[in-house]
Amino acid sequence: MEKYLSFFCILLPPLCCSSPLDISRAVETALQNDRTLALFNRKNRLNKLKSAELARSLLPVLSFSFSGNLSRISFENDYRQHTVEAVLKQPVWDGGRFRLQRKILRLDMILENFNIISYRAALIRRTRENFFNLLRIEESIKIQKEYEAAAGQQLQIAEKEKSLGMLIEIDYLEILQNVKQAGLELYMLENEYTSALADFKILLDIDDEISCDGNLHESFIIFLPRLSSEETADMIPRRSSAVLKTRAALSRAGAELDSVKNFFPEIALDSFYRLLGPFSPQKTRDYGLGISLSWGLAGSSVNSSGNISSEENSSVLRSEVQSGAGILDQPQYFRNLREKQLAVLEAENEARAAEKQTVIMVKSMYKRCTALYRQIKYEKEQLSVIAEKIRLRELQVSLGEEKRLQLMDDLIEQNKKKLAHALSVMSYLKLAGEIEESAGLSPDELGCVQIIKTR
Repeated sequence: MEKYLSFFCILLPPLCCSSPLDISRAVETALQNDRTLALFNRKNRLNKLKSAELARSLLPVLSFSFSGNLSRISFENDYRQHTVEAVLKQPVWDGGRFRLQRKILRLDMILENFNIISYRAALIRRTRENFFNLLRIEESIKIQKEYEAAAGQQLQIAEKEKSLGMLIEIDYLEILQNVKQAGLELYMLENEYTSALADFKILLDIDDEISCDGNLHESFIIFLPRLSSEETADMIPRRSSAVLKTRAALSRAGAELDSVKNFFPEIALDSFYRLLGPFSPQKTRDYGLGISLSWGLAGSSVNSSGNISSEENSSVLRSEVQSGAGILDQPQYFRNLREKQLAVLEAENEARAAEKQTVIMVKSMYKRCTALYRQIKYEKEQLSVIAEKIRLRELQVSLGEEKRLQLMDDLIEQNKKKLAHALSVMSYLKLAGEIEESAGLSPDELGCVQIIKTR
């Protein structure tokens, strides 16, 4: 199914991105404009041509040949001899080689399809991650502007208090420095957004001006994973493209080993019709049938052929049999056999390691995911506490019980926690996507996020 989706995505016209992109439209644009998917599709068509080429070995082969010679003898007439021959050869049995080669080719196509699935899943994950990162930076810019406005307000009040002698010079300079730092951090965030947006446009392969439709906190409601760690791990052997690819590679290595070990003979029938003689009606016409056998066995070879022929309008039949054997005339057989056996062992190790490592990695990411979810909940609670703390601190400062510099420190702490919270939400969404990709799940199948349409 994946290869058909990528194929149709290639055929569609480019999307117009003048309106804000939501996450689903961003993924659709990335899939449609990606050139590597088009290359994968062309490789699939090449494999189909290889399949047709392989099937050709089962069909009969008709060949024609012509030869002639001229002999000059002194004081005699020239002697001319010409031969025209048509030979039809039909493979009868190839010893199972076609079946093995077709199996290898089919496994090659399966491996290529797993490459498409893996690349497509990675492209979707990277697109979503870039989208989440842009929303995180937008949210950070919004937070930083609110902090800068609040800090600027405190600076204005500090200037009045300084002029009245209620604030010492060093505290005023500290507040001023914090305001300047807020402006610098806002400038850095805007530059980060410009760079991230350029990377996103490169990933989508578009030149239009784009913007992301959504809000990091309002468009995505996060939950603990709906699937448990064990349920997710149990899906890996059936769903993970990395694991399934190693199994297909193991099957291919086994098929290549069987192809080398195959000792069944190849049998073919052939027939011929031949015209022999000078260019005159007195040509000799003969025809015949033959059978040939080729047999490779443990580095040795046996070849045998026989035919029956007869001249036209003659009751005389001629038979001919030729046989030969080569003892250990194919020494490469033992090297090829050992190479294929080692390839099977390597493929077996890779298949076991891939499944085991993927399960360990997914379970580890799952633990980090649940821990990060609890961290986000604690950060929300901390933000509520610090907001109440700032409200009380403002009251204390207005009553002269606390310094304004202490209130400024509280605002700085609040700003840092808001930025850290936005980063944690983005990291949680990113980690959920990595788990889904590694386990072979569809986007949002893990149940960590619910996307809310904002428009």
